[in-house]
Amino acid sequence: IVATLVDALPSGSYLVISHATADYSDQTVAGEAVKSVQQRGVPFQTRSAKEFTELALGGLRLVEPGLVPVSEWRPEPGRPRPAPQDVGYYGAVARKRVR
Repeated sequence: IVATLVDALPSGSYLVISHATADYSDQTVAGEAVKSVQQRGVPFQTRSAKEFTELALGGLRLVEPGLVPVSEWRPEPGRPRPAPQDVGYYGAVARKRVR
């Protein structure tokens, strides 16, 4: 599905994407959160950084700082921000190769 969407983008386009992760969380707590969302009828799962990269970022050029917890994506210096385990999401901006 993701590849189909990216294929439809013109070359040079940017993709902004995020995904839930349990990489920074207690696995039991993360599992309970996923189950809670799924019980409400929402298809939902967490993915590791590697899984997320393989799913959505193959063939794209990451914009700095790359794939990071969303709270770490170009934070304002000196401003407080939540810890990765409190956010639970990876985020990235990537560019489709210019042909």
